[in-house]
Amino acid sequence: MGNCGLIGAFSSTSGKADTVLDTNGQILYYNNGRKALDKQDNDDVLTLKSGLPSWETPASGGATLTNQTITPTNAQTTTSTSYTDIANCDIDLPTRSGGKALITLQCSLASSGDNTLRMGIYFDSAIQNTAEDGSSGHTMTMNVNSIDTLDGGTIQGQWLVSANTATLYDAPAGSHMSSMLTFEVS
Repeated sequence: MGNCGLIGAFSSTSGKADTVLDTNGQILYYNNGRKALDKQDNDDVLTLKSGLPSWETPASGGATLTNQTITPTNAQTTTSTSYTDIANCDIDLPTRSGGKALITLQCSLASSGDNTLRMGIYFDSAIQNTAEDGSSGHTMTMNVNSIDTLDGGTIQGQWLVSANTATLYDAPAGSHMSSMLTFEVS
């Protein structure tokens, strides 16, 4: 296979690169003959424009990452057999073209009697994802995750119970076990 002429092209003994490159930092490329691309400003990026290499100022901004967290009202109860809002469990999403949000709802719940508990993330006029626990008469932590577009709007944590009562509770020593959070990337 050999060196395909590359060593000779850059060798100072061949003179081929030396006739084109005359300044530190130049780059050699081919366009109907050997050409030199002069160096530019620090932090510029090498791009391809119309099939030829060129230096460009990098696009400003890059990805934007933000997060929001909310703690639902503790000790609230529900006996609703259809989805209803969890109090103080809503986050307004920003409007960002092409952005996405990872939404996590985690609640510590206690149930009374024989029932099924369900939690969900309500967004864009519908329940997006849900979690269910068919156990009864004990406390549990349930998690729901969803990924949605950042086209604005409000996400809302919701819940229901098939029978009896469900309670959102506070963990020992007053630490809040329940929360809804978003990680937003655009």
